[in-house]
Amino acid sequence: MRVSDSLIFQNATQNTQAAEQAVQAATEVSSTGLAVATPSDNPAAAGLIVNYSMQSARYTAISSAAQAASSELSSASSSLTAISTQLTQALQVAEQFSSSGNSASQCTSGAAQVNSILAQVIADLNTKFGSRYLFGGTDDSSPPFDASGNYLGNSAVRQVEIAPGVYEQSNVDASTAIAGAGGGTNVLATLQSLSTAVASQDPAQVQAVIASLNASVSQVASALSQAGVSMSSFNTAATTATQTAANYTKATSGLAVRLKSLPLYV
Repeated sequence: MRVSDSLIFQNATQNTQAAEQAVQAATEVSSTGLAVATPSDNPAAAGLIVNYSMQSARYTAISSAAQAASSELSSASSSLTAISTQLTQALQVAEQFSSSGNSASQCTSGAAQVNSILAQVIADLNTKFGSRYLFGGTDDSSPPFDASGNYLGNSAVRQVEIAPGVYEQSNVDASTAIAGAGGGTNVLATLQSLSTAVASQDPAQVQAVIASLNASVSQVASALSQAGVSMSSFNTAATTATQTAANYTKATSGLAVRLKSLPLYV
């Protein structure tokens, strides 16, 4: 069953709200720590300092991971945007050759244009961010698509923590968005079919491919939408986690100043 854009957005929004609630709760705890003006039990206050330091480090790590995930998704979104443009060009070719009257040389040229589009789409799908291939699921150490358009990756979802216990998807599932797993359309196979139909000077066959091309455009648009929602969640998480880490650091400093006479071993 395909997941609608609205459901994707709803789920991501709920994740973002959960993250903000978790961050707000943590911020209130750190604020309470700052309110301890004169701890009557120095060991207990020292324990708070250790705890706040650990929490600050954790939220700093969450912020860093969320920022990295947002950057990766931004790169993936750029590739998907380029692929969307290329599919639009393929549709234009299909419309041109969906009727009779094209010469053999025109059909040969049209098929070559589709093959060029196909090669560029595969190149975009083999995009790397740093040392990681973005569209291979968790199999990100090698190109996810070969020259023939076969998908070599997996459908596993990578997740990144955006607040304690709250996770957001950090990759684009190319097995669904491109390879058509779960009853969708295989984008690359559709382009290959278009090339064959145009080269065969078969307008009826070209017309039959157009529906699959439109489905391919929709799949890529859905993947772009999901990536955008996830990016928003990661950006929000990075901002709130950074602020929470700063609050914990401030709480730690405030307690440490009040307990200057206490030897601490953190």
